Amino acid sequence: MATYTSNYQLHQWAPEDDFLRTGFNEDFAKIDTGIAAAMAEAAVKSRAVSGSYSGNGSTRSVNLGFQPQAVLVENWRGTAVNAGMRGLGLWGNPLNPEAGSLTLTETGFTAGQNCCSSGVTYYYLAVK
Repeated sequence: MATYTSNYQLHQWAPEDDFLRTGFNEDFAKIDTGIAAAMAEAAVKSRAVSGSYSGNGSTRSVNLGFQPQAVLVENWRGTAVNAGMRGLGLWGNPLNPEAGSLTLTETGFTAGQNCCSSGVTYYYLAVK
C-alpha cells in the first residue's frame, strides 16, 4: 500500500501497488500548486527586477510599482548606453541629470533622451 511524503502528501508507491492515473494527476496538481506558491513568494521577496522598454526618441517613464534604490539601463547590445552614462542611477543621485538621462521616481524611473533613442530596445535592472 502506498505511503505519502511528509511535505506535500505525494504518493510513494510500494512494489505491489497498482498505479492509477488519478494518483499521478493528484501529485502533479500538488506539485504545480507548490511551484506557483513558491514563485509568487519569490516575486514578493525579490530585491531586484529586470525588464525592457523601447525608446521613443524623447523620454520614457517606466512604472515598476515600487521606488527603486538603483537602476542600471543598457542598450540592446548589453553595453552602457553611451560613454557619458556608465554607472547606476541611484535614488537621490540621478545619472547624468544635466542631460536628463535617468531619474528614479517613487514608482520606477524616467529615461531621458540619452536612454530613449527611437526604435532601440533598452534593458534595465532595478533594485528595491
